[in-house]
Amino acid sequence: MSSSVSGLVDRSVIWETSDLSAYLHSSPWTPGVTVVTHKSFSSTASLFHLPEDAFLHLLLGARTVGHLLCESLAVRRCALVHTPQKRAGVELHVVPLHGLESEWKPHLAAEEDFQPYDPGYISSKSGPRWTDADLEAVRSRVRAQLPDPNAAPDYTFLGDPSDPGLFPRIVRGEEKQWRVWEDDGHVAFLTPFPNTPGLTVLVPRKPLSSDIFRLEEGDYRRLALATRKVSGLLEAGLGAWGVGLIFEGFEIDYAHAKLIPLISSPDEAQMSLTCPAPEFFDRYPGYVTSASGPPASRE
Repeated sequence: MSSSVSGLVDRSVIWETSDLSAYLHSSPWTPGVTVVTHKSFSSTASLFHLPEDAFLHLLLGARTVGHLLCESLAVRRCALVHTPQKRAGVELHVVPLHGLESEWKPHLAAEEDFQPYDPGYISSKSGPRWTDADLEAVRSRVRAQLPDPNAAPDYTFLGDPSDPGLFPRIVRGEEKQWRVWEDDGHVAFLTPFPNTPGLTVLVPRKPLSSDIFRLEEGDYRRLALATRKVSGLLEAGLGAWGVGLIFEGFEIDYAHAKLIPLISSPDEAQMSLTCPAPEFFDRYPGYVTSASGPPASRE
């Protein structure tokens, strides 16, 4: 795939191929947020509704742009945020995470957030602890979409059986959990601290880096395809009109994706009222979001 770093026609375009384009967000919430999209018209706004080849092609493009931004902005990691919009056209946001230390350590948002319905944006903030009963009710709705909702779980972990990390313990069945889906390579489960109903975490059975854009291409492709499968279950089981996606990796140092169901409110006019006021952060605040910041200067 030939590509070029470009800015001759539009100074905001930083990378392009024959069919993909990446340009600086006009209202970023942190420096350098970049939008990756197809050049040709797409009738869908959801990444997960694209054909499989177009889906992978766009995510691989975002991976390349993440590497470019890390190098050009001297940041250690980039995150990915996707939320479908009501308008057509799939957009992925590649978000530079500024101010990280050389050694991984957890970063958490200073405050919780909870939105019962789609507020018009997604974020990786945690929410209040849900009751086990509420989690089980959501789990049952999602698993009802499986060929065998009552199938026994597979606790195969493709790493050190004594690994004490939370995700290895969940994969091995040693931790209380609300598993909604699994295959030979991945496991998906509800977080007990969702910021919206049904927020799901997807992890590989094999221990991999939490820096998703740095994964080997094969591992990256497999993780991406697993998110596609789980998104369909969330839409069908929870009546979501779409599903958001986040790659970030600063709560737990183990590869994982967050899948965020977008459930319309009974009164969709509420959506625009709950969007946060534009904020701007020079340094990574412990979460990422699809919300816009203040308009950027052309400089």
